[in-house]
Amino acid sequence: MLPLHTSISSLLGFLLVACSTTPPAADPRTTEQVVTQTSGGRISVNENVRQGLGDAIWPIGIRCQRDGGTLTDDKPTTVQFFDRRGFDGPRSVSLPSRVVCRLGEQAIWGADLRVLEAKYLVATTIGTGVNYYGNVATKFVGKETLLAESAKLTADRAYEQSAREAQMRQMRECDALRDAYTKRVRTSPAPGMKVAFGMIIEVRGSIALIQYDSVGRQVKRTDQEWVQVSSLLAGDECPR
Repeated sequence: MLPLHTSISSLLGFLLVACSTTPPAADPRTTEQVVTQTSGGRISVNENVRQGLGDAIWPIGIRCQRDGGTLTDDKPTTVQFFDRRGFDGPRSVSLPSRVVCRLGEQAIWGADLRVLEAKYLVATTIGTGVNYYGNVATKFVGKETLLAESAKLTADRAYEQSAREAQMRQMRECDALRDAYTKRVRTSPAPGMKVAFGMIIEVRGSIALIQYDSVGRQVKRTDQEWVQVSSLLAGDECPR
């Protein structure tokens, strides 16, 4: 109990602190029920579509807060909003297709989001800017699913990184082989040796007659051509 001499300002301060630290009221529903029953929430907002989405899924944010977590955006996607009047083209808005409740770095549950009946209306007579409307379908995502998806994403990224590194190694090896082949074809050219755009069919001193392949004929606009041996190059294929 507060002393009788407590001032009005002190009392107000006490009440403000008490209200700010009061946790969300208990909700007997399971988290999955909360997420499922939030489906159908309405977006109706001027300009700030993300705020409108947050208002539509407000109960999900409250449940995450009650669980001691922080609701974070995940899996950004582009949502097309169509003009209610049918006059103008669609407007693209980036929104999360999932929100995840996290305790620190740990994901404890999530909700997939899908905006349905996405419409917009440019304010003309009342207000300014663009008003956005839609219904939000929600689907519960459990911790096990989130962990499995995260593990798969990590494995996929590792595989892609490994594939990129292998490709880069192969490119470096091919570059070295092409350089070596170019030196060989310039120092010891002989009929039958493949070069860029074709094949050597005759050598006369410092010049060689090249029979062009289909690509070479398109580029050079001729079937054969005498060229300087010093200008010969290895083809795009990796020499073997």
